[in-house]
Amino acid sequence: MQLQAIIFDVDGTLAETADLHRQAWNASFAQCGLPWHWGRALFSTLLHIPDGVARLRAYEQAQNPENPCTDAQLRALSAAKTAAYARALRAGAATPRKGTIRLLNEARAEGLPIAAVSTGSLIDFELLVFHAFGFDALGWFDCVRCQDDSRDAPHPYQAVIGAMGLTPPHCLAIDDSDAGAKAAIAAGLRVLATPGLYTSSHRFEGAALVLSDLGCPEAPFDVIRGDARGHSFVTPNALRDWGQAHRAAA
Repeated sequence: MQLQAIIFDVDGTLAETADLHRQAWNASFAQCGLPWHWGRALFSTLLHIPDGVARLRAYEQAQNPENPCTDAQLRALSAAKTAAYARALRAGAATPRKGTIRLLNEARAEGLPIAAVSTGSLIDFELLVFHAFGFDALGWFDCVRCQDDSRDAPHPYQAVIGAMGLTPPHCLAIDDSDAGAKAAIAAGLRVLATPGLYTSSHRFEGAALVLSDLGCPEAPFDVIRGDARGHSFVTPNALRDWGQAHRAAA
């Protein structure tokens, strides 16, 4: 099957970043003198709220309903968190997920376009790629950022498809969350899901294949759902093979 492009989600898919965000929130609370701390269990219940200030407001209403922070105070907290997250990226705290660099290199070697989509900050994307993958990697991706209140809206994927002149059924999205997978499917793309630390319970309905990660020859992926057709790590040829099988079964 013709494969026109691989389109990656950014946070959680290129690198496991969710816990870095959690730690950055805790750093901002300490910096602002607040006795708040978000553990992993609590943070996982807040992740469905996409906007940082809205997430803070929801948490605060449960913790401190009688003396709420002002909107300006919450925006200051969010800004402190963004700065703490950026410091963590600059310090090298984010590492690429297993098999990501290998797949990117293989795609680039054969001239297969690679794109990235994000509903987050373009600055965060560039910091992540620069410090986790290296300076040259900034030129690897056609990148589209599309702000939307709904994480499962297809606009980011539609935007990159339109910008690159792609045909959706001939592209494959790699995403780590239910919402991102739904967005890609709504845009007409096939989806390979690779759940992360906070998304292992997601159902990924409609995804063509759900794998633990992209795998490597020395460390194969685990198949969570679907038929890997004998492949043990993700390559451009494996993606074409899966696409052909998916079309035949449709």
